[in-house]
Amino acid sequence: MLEGNHIKKAYFSMGCFWSVEALFDSLDGVVKTYVGYTGGNTLFPTYNSIGDHLETLEVYYDSSKIAFENLLTIFEKNHNYIVRPNLLQYYSAIFYNNENEKELCLDWKKNKKEELKTEVLTRISPIEKFYYAEFYHQKYYVQLEPVIMSNLRSKFSTGNDLISSPLCHKLNAYLAGYGSLKELNKELEDFNLSEDAKNRLLSIVEGFNNSK
Repeated sequence: MLEGNHIKKAYFSMGCFWSVEALFDSLDGVVKTYVGYTGGNTLFPTYNSIGDHLETLEVYYDSSKIAFENLLTIFEKNHNYIVRPNLLQYYSAIFYNNENEKELCLDWKKNKKEELKTEVLTRISPIEKFYYAEFYHQKYYVQLEPVIMSNLRSKFSTGNDLISSPLCHKLNAYLAGYGSLKELNKELEDFNLSEDAKNRLLSIVEGFNNSK
């Protein structure tokens, strides 16, 4: 359970939510993430019947370690908000929780429009109903790895406990290419993975590092 006045939530739509989740999982100060759907009127959307919703990431972050403005910078630098995507579900958007976030987002959009001298397509709206995506979309890069996923299932009593865990959060970032081999080696033993899972994780991160 996350407790304390410092834990806040933010909502970003930046295209396909798999890679967006892994990106935010890699940030110091982000403590938990979930992918889902929001922004539309369709009731109980699913991935195959998303209706008018956008693929969206729910971010839990410790505001004593990372500010909303820092998250906004990550949002800006990691997707295209001036070209209209082919599918509605991939539109750029920020869903704010309060007037302060709204003001920060509107100021950002205004400043980017002036700087780029073009339309900024990012939608800025209040967060309303957020629908969690199906389990198989959560921590997608972990779920692509059966050896690692099997090891994690043995550690947690429920799937929700698994995807909500700090361990799964960290692994998802590494498995998507966020984080160096040096960083991984510093904390690998703390993960307490099986030898097979550990070797698989190392091989993937080594592959990313060798390709850079």
